[in-house]
Amino acid sequence: MLRLTLDAKGNVTSANQKFLQQLSLSDKDILAKHISDLVPSNVRNTDHFYRMKQSVQAKAFWNGAF
Repeated sequence: MLRLTLDAKGNVTSANQKFLQQLSLSDKDILAKHISDLVPSNVRNTDHFYRMKQSVQAKAFWNGAF
């Protein structure tokens, strides 16, 4: 399972090794970046992305795929 953890502002606080491997990234490439920097631009204006952002801001659990 790929796992990414965000703070309430949507910044990456951690990612598991599978997530990093899948995206060919390292911790330094991803930590403290905003989730919007990792999501394709065509997805950022979707209802799906909006619901995810709302969950993050509410400090609620969200799971899904982009």
